[in-house]
Formats: sequence, structure tokens, C-alpha cells
Amino acid sequence: MASLPGSYAPLFFGSAVLPDGKVVVTGGEYNCKPSCSGDWQSLGAIYDPVANTWTATTPPSGTTNIGDAQSVVLPNGTWMLAECCAIAFGDATFPTYYSFNESTLTFTDLANSTDGKNDDFDEEGWTLLANGEILTVDAYTSNTVLTGTNSETYNSTTNKWTTAGSTIQQLWDSNCKRGGGSDELGPAILRPDGTVFYTGASDCEAGHTAVYDSLTGVWTAGPDFPNSDAANDAPAALEITGDVVVEASAYSGTFSAPANFYEWNGTTLTGIANPPNAASTPSFVGHLLVLPNGQIMYTDFTTDVEFLTSAGTFSSTWQPTITSVPSTLSAGTTYSISGTQFNGLSQANAYGDDFQDATNYPLVQIVNTGTGHVFFAKTHGHSTMAVATGSTIVSTNFDVPAGIETGASSLFVIANGIPSAAASVTISAGTSGFSLSANPTSVSVKQGNSGTSTITSTTTGGFNSPVTLSATGQPTGVTVTFNPTSITGTGTSTMTMAVAASTATGTYTITVKGTSGSTTETTTVSLTVTSSGGGSFTLAAKPTKGSIAPGGHGNVKITATPSGGFTGTIALSASGQPSGVTITFKPTSITGGSGTAAMGVKVSSRAAAGTFTITIKGTSGSTTATTTFTLTIT
Repeated sequence: MASLPGSYAPLFFGSAVLPDGKVVVTGGEYNCKPSCSGDWQSLGAIYDPVANTWTATTPPSGTTNIGDAQSVVLPNGTWMLAECCAIAFGDATFPTYYSFNESTLTFTDLANSTDGKNDDFDEEGWTLLANGEILTVDAYTSNTVLTGTNSETYNSTTNKWTTAGSTIQQLWDSNCKRGGGSDELGPAILRPDGTVFYTGASDCEAGHTAVYDSLTGVWTAGPDFPNSDAANDAPAALEITGDVVVEASAYSGTFSAPANFYEWNGTTLTGIANPPNAASTPSFVGHLLVLPNGQIMYTDFTTDVEFLTSAGTFSSTWQPTITSVPSTLSAGTTYSISGTQFNGLSQANAYGDDFQDATNYPLVQIVNTGTGHVFFAKTHGHSTMAVATGSTIVSTNFDVPAGIETGASSLFVIANGIPSAAASVTISAGTSGFSLSANPTSVSVKQGNSGTSTITSTTTGGFNSPVTLSATGQPTGVTVTFNPTSITGTGTSTMTMAVAASTATGTYTITVKGTSGSTTETTTVSLTVTSSGGGSFTLAAKPTKGSIAPGGHGNVKITATPSGGFTGTIALSASGQPSGVTITFKPTSITGGSGTAAMGVKVSSRAAAGTFTITIKGTSGSTTATTTFTLTIT
């Protein structure tokens, strides 16, 4: 699989599978190249599984910190993404969220001061309901309160947030209403009966739960987690039985082992068997994913992978149904299929603000009658991304694999691990050919140096003729060579881009063309030529001044902007703060030459009143830069 572009390697970010089958990720609380450090970045990329390529997206305009944001694909197929901390970082005076424009790879700001959102989006999760609205429980991260049970729903047609009532029990962690808690919330899952099981976090007592009836709009209190556990950043998933499985771990220490697994059946929350690593892992490292066969896959940041098989099965009323599909299908060809409940009854998987892996989209499975071998067709162009669509006819397109076995077969539509009844089809042979892909798709090279990308030719239908490679679009001073110059069958070639010292800096799109007789295919590589000099950077503070009362605290966003190809690590420090004022940076350094850090300003209750200039200094080897923040202690 291709690597993400450039230095983008996020941890805890927004993500989704789009209706065309592409995968989009944006933001990140950390960036992990070469090592993980706090960033709250707004970079992003979209993955094309057919071309096996990642393409960078354009961050939202202005000063933004997407960070560990929640996201959802709306029923109309639009991806909506929050900015985790717009108010906290001073990027806006109201919570901020965006829609993604896939055709331009850009974002449109949806937020305004009258849209009704109660607080910043940080730590909250979004759950898609059957009526197309989005449910969230407030974490109060931008409100100076220690208690709160408000929930909200979002209507994408009106672009308005409206209160959905009290959750009865507080689900966000405020250190038992004393302040200083993590503000975390647990995951939420919509069940086939229309109720949402919402789990809570805590660092001082067992986590609470609550149940929202999306049909009546009424909340009821749920049971507390057993074993002094809480869902402090934790995964949950919908079993094919309609029950919810959720991971939780010890509330003591907030993000501490051991972890335990529980099952909610609509009445009771009961412990179930734990995977082997649960004794030594906290819940925040866990991820759950409903698989096509109905099992639930669990991973935990190690190489171990576990599978949960539910005790029981699904109701026949939950199954997708096929109303229209061609009876004869040709390998390598795209077809349309129609029916009901193709998107399932729920998003099925949840974590919250740090990660999303919803599976409310149809899969098409083809099983050869003679061999029993299983093939999956890529689906795309879903008519809706709504859940629990009932008897409404919906549709999608599917690509029959070029290498599929021919003959009599059974075709199924699967949603969240629940299959339709089989449709009998006959598979005929298709045509042969090849496709090209590049890895990486983006290469950065300094003047006077060279870079490489691996070009892969993937053949289908027994195609085995030589494919000759060539390149166009490279600027003056860049020489492109291939080794080998041609590929026979499925194989690779190393593309080398030699950049002369005189080549102008900038980003260029190089088109790689593969030719075999009259057949041609292309792929592209983005080449960024950077200066051979060491470069430098500047620092900026936002806001540049602020007032804090004794005993209070505030946050200032520090942004590093590189120039001249600078890519160094910038260590941050502060001077000029008076006695009683503590300055912290999160992270303590900015990697890759650009990014942001949060500067915490904590004023003790005994600090003297006055106005002070705090100098923030960034150091990278012999290169330094400064900016200032004017602090007024009232």
C-alpha cells in the first residue's frame, strides 16, 4: 500500500470511507514521522484504492487546528469534519466545522455564530441517526463549568444544532465535577431498535452510560461500568445480534490498564471474555471493526489481531434485499445493483473524536458455485449514506474483479456483517490489460540531489506484454530515468528524478506513461524542488496579548513557518514571565520545520498584577526566531 504524502503521518485524526470508495483522513493530534509529537495539524490526504495512491488535500483556509477531530459522512455523501479546538486555540469565537469538496480537495467552513452549537467540538463524537441527523453529547471543553449533561443534534438541511435534552447522567470527565479532568467521552452506537447506547468517561469513579431513544427523543440513565471501569477514549461496535460490544479500562489514571470488554443488550451491561493483551493495555489503544463475515476485529497498537464471534445471529428484517442485478456479469466490468437497506441500520463502529471507521456502506460479495472461492467487488457511487432506510429502494455500483473465476455464482450485498439472500448470477470472462501506480506519489528533492518513486504495473486477464515507461511534465533541469525501462507482467520499475542545482524551486506534476502496442496507461508523481540552502523559520503567537486573573490559565497558539527549504526541529522556550507565572509548551518542540504548539500560561493566585512581555524563542541548531505575547495580570 502506498505511503501518505510527504511528512504527514497522523495519530488520532478524522477519517471516512467516501461513497466513491476512496478513503480520506485529515488532521491529527500527533504527527509520527520520524517520531510522534503533538501537532494538532490540519494536513490531510485521500486514498484511491484502484490507483494505490494518496493525494494531499488542501487544509481549510485561515489558521486552523483540525487535530483529533470527529467526522461523519452525511446521508447525501458529503464528509463533514470538525475542528477540534477552534475556540481553545483562538482560531474562532465559535465552534468550527467543515464540509469536504472532493472534486477540489478543499474544505468549506459551515460554522457561524448563530448555528446553535453549544461548545467546542473537542472530545465529542458524532452518531448518525436514522432520520439523517447527527447526535452528539457535549464535553464542555470551551465552557468554564464543571457539570453538564446537554446533548445536541445537527440538521444538515438547515445547518443548525439543537439541544437533544439532558443525558441524565454526566458522561464527560470533569474529575467528578471538581475540575481538571480529561474531558473525555466514550463511544456511542445506534442499535437496530433506534436507541443509541452512549458511554461515559471518568478519572475518579466508574463511567456512567445513557440511552437515547432516537424515535422519541428521550434519554434514560444506563448502568455504570462494572469493575471501576470507564470508557476513557475507547472503541465500540455493533454485533450482528444487535448488541453493542465496548472496551473500557480502569478509571484510575484515566488511560490505564487493564482493559475489560462489555456487552450491552438493551437492558444489561455484562462483562465478556477479554482478548489476551487486555491485562496490559488501556482502552484508548483499542480499535473495533465489523467484518463482512459478521465477526468483529480488534487491534491494540501491537501485532496481535483478535476476532470476536457473536453468540447468536441477526433478525431477517435487518438484512439487505436485492431487487435488481444483471443475471450475467462480465469480469472487469462495472454494474449497478438496487435493493433495500444496503447501508445497514447503523454506522456500526465508533470511537469518537480520535478515530472513525464507520461501515454504513454496501459490500458486494461473489461466491463461485463450483469452487466456493469468495471474491469482493469494489462498490462505489452509493445512492445514499443514510442508515436504516427501511423499504426505500437504494442502489450502488460494483466492479466485477478482472481475475474472478467464471461460471455459476452467488452474489450477496453485505452491510455491517449482515448479508442479503443470494442472487444467482453467471460470470463470464473479461478483457485483459494493465494499470500503473506510483509509490510514493509525492517526492521532495533539494536542488542538486535526486529522488525516487516505485512505478508498479498491475496486469489483469492474463496480460503479459512488455510495458515501456516514459515521463513528461518535468521542469528544465530535471532528468527522469526508469530502471528497468519496461515491465513485463505485474512488476515494478524505479523512477529516478535527478534535479540540477539550477532547477527552479516549486512543485511539478510528472506524468508517467506506460505503452504496450496501442494500449497506454498513466499515473502521476508530484515533485517538489526545494532550496539547497539551510533555510530559516519565523514564529507567530495567536493571540498576541491577553488578560488572565490570578489563579487562572490560558492558551496561546505558537505557529512556526519555514522558508528556504527549512525542515529542522524547533525547540521552544520562554522568558520574561514574572514570578508566579508558569509557561508550558505542548509539544515542547515543532518537527519538520512547520506546525503549531500550544503555550500554556498558568497564573498563580499570588501573582502580582501588571503587564508583562513574554518572549517565545524557537531554536534549531544555530537558527533562532522569536515572537512575543503580552500578558496582563488583572
